[in-house]
Amino acid sequence: MAGRIRKKSSPRKMASLEIAVANDVIHRTWRLPQPPKAASHNCPFRSGTLPVMKLPWVVAALVLTALSFGAPAQVASVSYWLFLKDDGHTWCGYTDVAEFTSNVKNRTPTESARATYASGKLIEVTYQVGSESGDWVVVDKYTPANDQLILRRANSLAQDNLRIIEETSIHGGRVEPFHILSTTTLDGTKAEAPSSIDLPSVSVITDLSKTPFLAVVAEMRRQSIPKLCRAGG
Repeated sequence: MAGRIRKKSSPRKMASLEIAVANDVIHRTWRLPQPPKAASHNCPFRSGTLPVMKLPWVVAALVLTALSFGAPAQVASVSYWLFLKDDGHTWCGYTDVAEFTSNVKNRTPTESARATYASGKLIEVTYQVGSESGDWVVVDKYTPANDQLILRRANSLAQDNLRIIEETSIHGGRVEPFHILSTTTLDGTKAEAPSSIDLPSVSVITDLSKTPFLAVVAEMRRQSIPKLCRAGG
């Protein structure tokens, strides 16, 4: 209608819209395998009720995990996206997520990461590692908080049709015991994990500054360059 003044959307509403759009694009572009419904409602994880599945390497899990765990505070930030090349020691970093995605879509990297900075400080690191067989994927989100790191871990297990979310904290290099926050099937249905469940053994990073992928990010920031590949330890 002529003469109507359009109200400016608040930052919070804009952020919610961006997250909704991101979720929609990601779900349409990358889909995790969805297991068939169990024939019985008693125990959908009982041996023999589910076929053996493989988890494809889903780069979008980095984004999905960040959104589901709660995105960083809505402040001006910049993210760096990285993946480990097939040689096992060269990390490649990008400031453009589209270019990053284009370079990994035809690869099967076993490790990838994202580092986010705001006001010159590291506010979040998301690290993803998966088995070459595709049986499992672990996504870790590290959040610096005062003198500690908060780690939230998502374990996605294809053959068990489970996603288990755990959390711990790291103080001065010491890792507290993990505690489970939630257990669901891969499609998000609430579930219970068997007591004998065997979770992937992924080492906890106690000092982010010593990781090879953040060394790449540090060099990118120092040179103000949009991409870089560098061999690390």
